[in-house]
Amino acid sequence: MTRKIAILTAAALGLMGCEPRDEGVKAEIPDEPLSGTIDGAPWSYHLGLSDPFLASDDEWFVHVSDQDIDCDRIDGGSALLFRLPAHEGEWEITDRDEFVFYVQATGQSHQALEGVIRVDRVTNDHIDGALMARIDDAFDVAGTFTVLRCTGI
Repeated sequence: MTRKIAILTAAALGLMGCEPRDEGVKAEIPDEPLSGTIDGAPWSYHLGLSDPFLASDDEWFVHVSDQDIDCDRIDGGSALLFRLPAHEGEWEITDRDEFVFYVQATGQSHQALEGVIRVDRVTNDHIDGALMARIDDAFDVAGTFTVLRCTGI
């Protein structure tokens, strides 16, 4: 189900990317695992995976979940769905970007209004980074993450 939502979200929002941040501005993202609230409930990062059908060499479409997921079944739990640049840097998330809070219990997606994505390290099989994203107090996450690259299903 989440895979269908991710694909529909990607199609609906198009290939929008994050905007580069001002080089002099550094976001203060906590140096601890990604956590916060989704739909007012506590949420903590467990695993992040890329979707091989929506990834390119320059950008990965990722699913960051609070559940144990794998490349054969990228669904389960409330999650963050977003495009992640596949090169080091820092980007601002705006209401024009494709960054969604997905709520498992309701099946609803909520578009982030503000935030920052930072990519610290890129290899052939994973990306290390950090982010903070927010709509309001009910949808607010920040911290570090690793996304593994799925190569096919």
